[in-house]
Amino acid sequence: MAAAGALALIVEMPAVIITFHRHNMKGFTLIELLVVGAIGALLSGFGFSGYRAFIQHRAVRLTANALYSRLALLRSQARNGVRERTCSELVRYEVKWQSPNLYFRQICRNWQQAWQPVATGWLVDKVAVSFSDGDDNQMFSFEPLSGRLEDIASDPAVFSIRSADSCRQIELYKNGNISLKSC
Repeated sequence: MAAAGALALIVEMPAVIITFHRHNMKGFTLIELLVVGAIGALLSGFGFSGYRAFIQHRAVRLTANALYSRLALLRSQARNGVRERTCSELVRYEVKWQSPNLYFRQICRNWQQAWQPVATGWLVDKVAVSFSDGDDNQMFSFEPLSGRLEDIASDPAVFSIRSADSCRQIELYKNGNISLKSC
């Protein structure tokens, strides 16, 4: 009886469809809130990493530009023979790098000036500044009237300004030229 006379029992039930009408509900569903929150977290994560890189790149650029302009000013003063009134004859402008500060002094025939800070307060918490002149004495001189560089073993001597994501270099050539470029 089981094989030959099998009965098929088919039961039909009416389909129940539940619809929600959005205009009757107030607020958002949990799924909608989670999706919006995830998208917001992704966008803020991308934005923060880009902002951090922008800040570091900006700090390197500002520090490099400030150092470059101060070095160019010292070279210009040496070329033009700018000196203190008590200086009878300007021999040279000496420049000393003592991280994180730059110092200069005038050397004259009859006296030498005390070291004067040219640049202080670099963004040392955001960038690293180093100087390489070939002999590692961290000093060089601008000659009067020509602006030529003396007392460096390498040509060029190089200031490197770095952060985790950015790098700029200031190159000082013996002929007095100064250039600023990316690493």
